[in-house]
Amino acid sequence: MPRHSDADVPGVTRVIPSGCCHDCGGRCVLRFHVRDGVIVRTESDTGAEPQLRACLRGRAYRQRAHSPNRLKYPMRRVGARGTGEFERISWDEALDAVAGALKSVKEEHGSPSIFYLGGSGNQGILHGNAPVSRLLIEFGGYTHVWGSVSYEGAMYASMATFGSINTGHSREDHLNSKRIIIWGWNPADTIWDPGTANYLAEARDLGIPITSVDPRYTNSTAAYATEWIPIRPGTDTAMLLAMAHTIITEGLADDDYIARYTVGFEAFRDHQLGTGGSPPRTPEWAAGVCGVPADVIRHRPSRRPDQRLGAGTLRQRRTVPPRRQHPLRHHRQRRRTRRLRRWLHARLPIAHPGAAPPGDAKHRRPGGRGASL
Repeated sequence: MPRHSDADVPGVTRVIPSGCCHDCGGRCVLRFHVRDGVIVRTESDTGAEPQLRACLRGRAYRQRAHSPNRLKYPMRRVGARGTGEFERISWDEALDAVAGALKSVKEEHGSPSIFYLGGSGNQGILHGNAPVSRLLIEFGGYTHVWGSVSYEGAMYASMATFGSINTGHSREDHLNSKRIIIWGWNPADTIWDPGTANYLAEARDLGIPITSVDPRYTNSTAAYATEWIPIRPGTDTAMLLAMAHTIITEGLADDDYIARYTVGFEAFRDHQLGTGGSPPRTPEWAAGVCGVPADVIRHRPSRRPDQRLGAGTLRQRRTVPPRRQHPLRHHRQRRRTRRLRRWLHARLPIAHPGAAPPGDAKHRRPGGRGASL
């Protein structure tokens, strides 16, 4: 590889180590071959196994960087909205226009009238909310959205149930599992940790059963799963409730753990059994909601205590809400579903054998680097 001092020599190609900045959580290895200021080739990890190889989306950064449609300078709309008519302006003109509009709105309506709806997208450290947020705070304040449009359901559920968002397995711990459930998650396409595919493939090769719960027969289902459970979009909560009902009624709950480390289980149990007037959350009840046969639901927390769930890996599926459903209602459903997954893990026996109580170095329960469904 040419020395750094050779970077500006015409015709000399240098290889620049980098990483993928797409907001999928992968951060996969990329190596760009640059000649005369142009990326001429992109490759991924070529080192020792296991390699952290990028997908086609990450490898396509060359086309993205050199696309003729890439926005590289300020543009001001000059035609009617939607016509696509813009003119190029200088950075000074753009900054003056934005600053002038902010000053005008603040003077006429006050700082709370400035509504900031930001998102990071790629390269979130550079393009995230923090720089603009700090600027607007110094300017006098602003109005922001509540929560996160990306992962509020998971964050709310984790905080309400565990008191922390630092929950979940490290990927290598999947290999300790008796069973892995990938619920609404498609790591073959969405990555989310570059080593995930390697560990799931290794778990599959070791003979660990992998169940995929997803409305679609995804690439992950095809590549890793030994069982596919198709489910109607947006009905995950019904199936989870029925799984909890089975665990409770068949005596599979970890009663010692529940007594020592949880509160509210009695109310949850009464709700499951229907003692408060609501219908019992049986597998037969759930089957009519989610479309999964009752026998499949009943066997998903295994009947055998030594075959309890080993690791659950979860990413929020973009379930499709009913056509006329209010977005806030859909958001609340996501929170309830995510919290129920965590509730099941916190109160029911889904840690791999040998899991220790909180405070132990081998702890695999909420509060440490533990399992999360």
